[in-house]
Amino acid sequence: MKEYTIELKSEVLKQIKENGVSRKEISLKYEIPIKTLEKWITQYNKDHNVFNKETKSQEEEIKRLKRELKRSQTDLEILKKTLILLSKAN
Repeated sequence: MKEYTIELKSEVLKQIKENGVSRKEISLKYEIPIKTLEKWITQYNKDHNVFNKETKSQEEEIKRLKRELKRSQTDLEILKKTLILLSKAN
């Protein structure tokens, strides 16, 4: 299965949605199956930012930060429990 960049998907959708270029023309020009174009259009109709690279980067950063926060919270809990155990030992 061929992989397409976000930039290409965005450009293709722009040509279809804003410039009125037909799916068939796009399919021939970029050698993309019409079924693939229809899938992209469906995704775009559900979320207009689906192929926006900046939005994707922000979403990835949010996910990364949430994972980091979860790890930090876990570390903090471990440190609290260790402190309690050490204070009881003294």
